[in-house]
Amino acid sequence: MDYREYREKAEKEVSAYFRHCPLCSVEGSMEFQWGVIKDTMTCLNCGAKWHINHGLTGFHWAKLIKDNAEGRGTELLGEKKDPRFWEQMGLNGFRLIKDAPAQVAREKEVIKEEPATTQEEKPWWWNSLKYFVHGLLFSVMFLVLTLAWTFLFAILILLGLFIGFIIGFIVLFLLIGGLNSVLADLMWDITVKTDWKNLLSHGFVLFIVLFIVDIPAIAINFIVPSLATTIVFLIVNAFIYGFAAKKTAGHWEEEYEEND
Repeated sequence: MDYREYREKAEKEVSAYFRHCPLCSVEGSMEFQWGVIKDTMTCLNCGAKWHINHGLTGFHWAKLIKDNAEGRGTELLGEKKDPRFWEQMGLNGFRLIKDAPAQVAREKEVIKEEPATTQEEKPWWWNSLKYFVHGLLFSVMFLVLTLAWTFLFAILILLGLFIGFIIGFIVLFLLIGGLNSVLADLMWDITVKTDWKNLLSHGFVLFIVLFIVDIPAIAINFIVPSLATTIVFLIVNAFIYGFAAKKTAGHWEEEYEEND
């Protein structure tokens, strides 16, 4: 399956669950939008917006990131729900509007999900494991991106010296901010602001933080170079990278929009 086929399949599958807006229940009002970091579904009638998570294995979940013009859905802001939840919510609202008198339809409330059963408390080591995985994924993926960036950086330097140097580091910071935005959403459900200015500042701050974190490891490996110390620092730094990356992403977390 090529990228074009994937996009067509994704739009068709997501649109099938969003035939009606879950908040205003209007049929055919939803518009799917592809993004650099995240994809969204927006109701053209009431303005409500969802963050869509769709991968090669299908449509996983949708998260409400903006309530509608009447303030409906405020209690669901930031809630990651199964596609069937939003589909049923839209269908139920549509049936109420279709079957009930207009006055009742205007006064209807947004259908709420039944209270979920208390989730089992995670063991004490769960977050530590997630920090480790976050840090490890970041290190591996950043290493791959750095190889490509080094080649691009060399070309930019040859073309523009100082200007190329500046552009090269801007690209590096954007890569770091974008990579951590994806991992923060994947590991911690943190939806990060993804406009270029926020990605740039996000990447710059994380670059400085991780550079400081690496200083002890670089110093010790320089004084006592050995495979054992390298492996130990790789493991320890994975935890530290994950913790630092999560905390940094939290400062650029997207604020959900509430309409008055």
